[in-house]
Amino acid sequence: MGRLTLERVIVSIDPGAKAGIAMWIDRELFRARDFRGDDPRGPSCGAYVIDSIVCEIPHSGEGKASVDDRIKLALRAGLICARVSPYLVPRFVQPSTWKGQQSKEACHAKARKVLSANEKVIFDCVGEDARDAIAIGLWALN
Repeated sequence: MGRLTLERVIVSIDPGAKAGIAMWIDRELFRARDFRGDDPRGPSCGAYVIDSIVCEIPHSGEGKASVDDRIKLALRAGLICARVSPYLVPRFVQPSTWKGQQSKEACHAKARKVLSANEKVIFDCVGEDARDAIAIGLWALN
């Protein structure tokens, strides 16, 4: 009889009106995609049992976004996480924590550099929001 192996599944999310999601199985990027953050159907992770979710939330200090926009983004982050798995408490992380002061381009270049050849194929086929989700996932895995 075959041995049952349990895979650890992690989902990383960059929320927003334009959003990105990445799914990691046993520390390997399995899939990623961009999606509309206000789509009521939300992102799908298929029939996988999700072990953990890591999701960006806005910083609470002064910045380019208004207080109203930061509140909407935080609410959207919670709604997206609930769509992925209503039973998990996500790990929320602010941009300054997972990427520091890096530009989006520098962050994406750094992320791509550490991916395997198969993972780079996924990375190269998605937009900047899914690339952010991949970078968030890499941060969470390290």
